[in-house]
Amino acid sequence: MNICDYTGEGESEGESERPRRWMGYEIDQETGRLLIPEEHASDSEQRRNREQEECEARMNEQNLELAEIAVKLYNKAPENKDKELELVDALNSCPFMAFLVLRLAYHLNFTAKPKDGPDVETKRYFAELVDVGNGEHELTKICPVEPKANSGDEITYGCRVCHPEQEIYHPNEDFVAGYRMMTMK
Repeated sequence: MNICDYTGEGESEGESERPRRWMGYEIDQETGRLLIPEEHASDSEQRRNREQEECEARMNEQNLELAEIAVKLYNKAPENKDKELELVDALNSCPFMAFLVLRLAYHLNFTAKPKDGPDVETKRYFAELVDVGNGEHELTKICPVEPKANSGDEITYGCRVCHPEQEIYHPNEDFVAGYRMMTMK
């Protein structure tokens, strides 16, 4: 049964012997809480579960889209011609407003491996993307990162926009107030 608070104010002494009710639901005699049968609570619970699943699906889509953009921009750079990456899995992302440039930015982690290269181990990467408008992004940072067994500042390395519980592993340099200093074109 789900429980809601009920104060039970204003009842007389003789009323406490019979079951107390509010809006047709029984009140727990000891705690004074409203007891709602599961069949009445299940609709809202199902709705909450469905909304959570939809939210997680949207986040997974965003993570994949951002990871694909980061890998594409990395591979497009002439200096990475012989070091192209292949996306393996999109992990986590954190959108935030980059106030120094007044743009939406993202920190994200994904796993990737060298494209068309020898069979090597997949690595976790950190990327920082800035939305420069018209559906375009600038890749301001990308590098492999090692997951730490510890938590907190060893995950975010002082990033002020990503919470350690998001488990977005950061490099230990190039950040100012949650993001590295960057210049926009």
